Amino acid sequence: MRAAAAGGLGPSLVAANGPTEWTLAPFSEAVQQGHAPDHELAPTMPRFSPQQITDANLADIQAYLKALR
Repeated sequence: MRAAAAGGLGPSLVAANGPTEWTLAPFSEAVQQGHAPDHELAPTMPRFSPQQITDANLADIQAYLKALR
């Protein structure tokens, strides 16, 4: 089940089954390719290439999201 726009503009990033529950590999795939574990992200969600965002950056972003809980 996806969050119902609890993030204001889209789903909550800290909802159950959201990015804070994923391992780094699915999180990276979602950010870079738009493929979340259970759905495709909306076309309005930007994608970032490995040249634009490093693996270390992705790990830091995911750690930050997990800290929001």
